[in-house]
Amino acid sequence: MERVRTNPFSISDRPEQQSDVPHDLAEALKALDEPFRSNFGREPGPGDPLFFYPDSDQPQPPTAFQQRAFVAAMEQIMLNAGIYPAFVYAFRKTGLSLTEDNVNLLTAAELAEWNNAIAEFKTAKGPAKRRGALNQVA
Repeated sequence: MERVRTNPFSISDRPEQQSDVPHDLAEALKALDEPFRSNFGREPGPGDPLFFYPDSDQPQPPTAFQQRAFVAAMEQIMLNAGIYPAFVYAFRKTGLSLTEDNVNLLTAAELAEWNNAIAEFKTAKGPAKRRGALNQVA
């Protein structure tokens, strides 16, 4: 495991943090630093967004609209891949993507948040309380 800066591309309000991640993910995250250096002529700092608006002269995180569009696209990709709809709902609700490989990296509070979202999905038992692509699956 390597420790790298992460800023989960999430609709939640989690601050940037340092996280232990598998080597291949660490390499992918570090690769995001090169476009940053190319655009802004410096190394990314702790307050800089991991994902940024490339046409800006200063590091700008994606707008709320761009973030929602990204999350919606990820939800559709997950559903098309056959991911259990409760997991897709929990991803939307928490901004977390839980796997067997990363479950041990979550805090107790994050795991509880994820489990609460799964329980909420199962309790809803129908599309009335869910929107978007999740309306067609349940």
